[in-house]
Amino acid sequence: MVKLVPEFQKILGARKMAAHLSRGGNRSRSFQVFMGGIEGIIAEEGEKNHG
Repeated sequence: MVKLVPEFQKILGARKMAAHLSRGGNRSRSFQVFMGGIEGIIAEEGEKNHG
């Protein structure tokens, strides 16, 4: 990407993309699996801290 757009910065690009992503509106199976994993980790951490 940097070769095509030299001023592109991964972090900035990721932050801008994140603002447009939603769990409910995204039908990508890989995105759903990724989000399910993140939610699982968050739930486990919550149980460790509150259980």
